[in-house]
Amino acid sequence: MRAIASALALLVIGLGLLGWGGWNYYAGTTGEKTTAVVEQCTKTYGRKGRSRTNCNGTWTSNGVQQRGQIEGVGTDEEGKTVEVRIHDGEAYVFSWAGVLTPAAIGGFLLIASVIWAASAAKGKKDEPGAPGQPNAAQAQYAAQARYAAQAQHAAQAQRAAQAQYAAQAQYAAQAQYAAQAQRGYPPQQPPAGYPQPGYPQPGYAAPGYPPPGYGAPPAPRPPHPPAQGAPGYPPPGQYPPPGYPPR
Repeated sequence: MRAIASALALLVIGLGLLGWGGWNYYAGTTGEKTTAVVEQCTKTYGRKGRSRTNCNGTWTSNGVQQRGQIEGVGTDEEGKTVEVRIHDGEAYVFSWAGVLTPAAIGGFLLIASVIWAASAAKGKKDEPGAPGQPNAAQAQYAAQARYAAQAQHAAQAQRAAQAQYAAQAQYAAQAQYAAQAQRGYPPQQPPAGYPQPGYPQPGYAAPGYPPPGYGAPPAPRPPHPPAQGAPGYPPPGQYPPPGYPPR
């Protein structure tokens, strides 16, 4: 938490420096343009030994001579005439150093604050929890393992139920078959006492049936054509008949 607060502080400072550089660019490039004479510069020191230079001078705005503070100059410009822009009774001198220096420092602090906050958040995510309490990664791994174990247990229970159902169905079929066999099902083929006594009835077949010779093998057929000299060959009469072959 302390690291995140420090990152936020750097973020605020960086944004402030970026805004300062932007204001220096705006003040030095917009507003009424005129010339000013740097009359006097004084240097003051803060508690930590930091110095600040304040310069005053005179300029003419809208035909009226004015006196006030001139921003963007130092002791080297004392007694010189510089080009200024007027904003709310103060004169501003455009300087790239006054624009780029705070903007660069502010951008650096802004990037550093983002990196610091991301590192702090990642470290907080990965840091171990209290004794007896897992961190986020361990909790996620435990949840995945628990889900896998539940799925495996469910699959095993389903396979066991299917096997039990198949065994029960097979046992029921066997019991039903045994009961049917005990009751005489299926019947014997052919059943006992078949055919019945006195069957077929006397006189069932009509007299003369089957006819004599039924079922006897047929007489052998003579060879075709009959052999030369066989009885009845050639047939009696003129052979070949008259008019044969036709003309």
